[in-house]
Amino acid sequence: MPTLAELQTIVLDYPCTGAFGESACNCPSSPCVAFNDPNTRSNDYWSATSFVLNPGNAWIVSFRIGGVYATGVGTEGLVSFYVRAVRGGL
Repeated sequence: MPTLAELQTIVLDYPCTGAFGESACNCPSSPCVAFNDPNTRSNDYWSATSFVLNPGNAWIVSFRIGGVYATGVGTEGLVSFYVRAVRGGL
């Protein structure tokens, strides 16, 4: 499973603007990834990076809106999120 940093390298970077300090972010594509892959779903993906303040939580990368957040690793979450495979070392 990829780390948070690895997942973030394939999420599109785009500007967020908003009035009164509120962000209004709209990803320019769906899914919000930097390549065209028909097998990538516009959804949230687990990372292998745990949340330091609560190691029972892991970081998620959203391929819908391009953001990242930490969430619990309960059964409900496992049903809701996807996983991307990565290959280690050569």
